[in-house]
Amino acid sequence: MTETLIKLALSISLLIGIYLLRKVTFSYFLKGIEPSEQQHRASTIRNASSLLIVVLIGFIWLSELQNVALSLAAFMVAIVVATKEFLQCLLGFFVWSLNRQFRIGDWIDINGMAGQVVDVDWVKTTIQEVNLSGDYSYTGKTLYIPNNTLLLYPAKNLNFMRRYVMHSFSVVREANINIEPIIEPLRAELDQLVEPFRDTANRYSGFLHQRMDIEATQVDPSVSLSTTELGKNKLTITMFCPTEQVAELQQNATRTFLRLWHEMQPEESV
Repeated sequence: MTETLIKLALSISLLIGIYLLRKVTFSYFLKGIEPSEQQHRASTIRNASSLLIVVLIGFIWLSELQNVALSLAAFMVAIVVATKEFLQCLLGFFVWSLNRQFRIGDWIDINGMAGQVVDVDWVKTTIQEVNLSGDYSYTGKTLYIPNNTLLLYPAKNLNFMRRYVMHSFSVVREANINIEPIIEPLRAELDQLVEPFRDTANRYSGFLHQRMDIEATQVDPSVSLSTTELGKNKLTITMFCPTEQVAELQQNATRTFLRLWHEMQPEESV
């Protein structure tokens, strides 16, 4: 406390001393000169005295100023740490605003979270979840993705999948059952399944080829035969089809396979 009083007394004495010194300087240096020159010199004296006051007062209170500076620095660090996530979200929104990887209404996939974008604000991106591993329908869940996720993971734009999708699914049978004779009849019936939308699918495939500069998608259904890790026969069916018809087409294709299998296998194999 005594040290503070001494510094306070020194500061007051310094201010009074410089004020008196400035008065004396004015009376000595401003005599017998033109008014314009008087203004110039008076301004110079005031600026010099003000700078001298700042330097000397700062020197007297140096330790206290250092403590204040450290406290301010610690406070700012605490603020930055506490608001780091929020600041990253703002930066993510700024990055999105610059490059616009996606827009409202697009289908996107960010770190395995997929759905239709319904809103983007300063802090979060809101999407309606879509079941990409199933029938591409809406799950009814709303996902709120912090915008800092855009800085950590790539945003995959799946907008072209909103109309047509290359859908694959498999049917597994026991290894001792020969399903080779079923493949060609199954492919023929699958061609009939896709016939109602074949022309539209061809046009959409051409549109994707021109718009995105990717290889044109095969529209005709494909059937491939392989085995599982347990050695069972696995028949994989792939169709380029309307997204909203995926579930129905998969059911019809599965029923067709089972019907053909029962028709072609001997009674004892069934």
